[in-house]
Amino acid sequence: MQGKTDNQHKKIFDKEYDTRDFMLHEISINAKGKSVDEPIDEYQEIEFNTSITIKNDDAERLHVTYVIKGEDGTDLFTFSHINGGLRLKKGINNLQCVFPKGFLNVGSFYFTIYIIKDAKEAVFTEMDIFSAKVQEGKRDIGGWMGKEPGFIKPIFEWKNS
Repeated sequence: MQGKTDNQHKKIFDKEYDTRDFMLHEISINAKGKSVDEPIDEYQEIEFNTSITIKNDDAERLHVTYVIKGEDGTDLFTFSHINGGLRLKKGINNLQCVFPKGFLNVGSFYFTIYIIKDAKEAVFTEMDIFSAKVQEGKRDIGGWMGKEPGFIKPIFEWKNS
């Protein structure tokens, strides 16, 4: 992984990813309302941030997609701002994606970035450009103290009627 890591959850790029079309500045992850210096636990909402400058006038033709892998290298899921209807603009773009409370399970996660043009051509790919760790959250005494199976553990709305 290239770039300067200030801490476990923030990576700053100088000129490593300065291309004709874009310049990638920074990727970071933090618990919502907390700094990147604080640990992330399994029960918190998580903010995933990307700072990128788009140099061309056709910025809306590009989008950023990430694939998250688990500790064993298994691709878990893909996410992109384009799926939420957010378009890039020429100049600096500070993208933020919020993962719901409790979404990621305990463990390490590895992010691969893709810059896609016209929703069909990957003009840039960097495998494992960023990693993050989610730790165990506070648990009641006498409760389960181990890691639950799976990589994600979403909190769904349940009803009993």
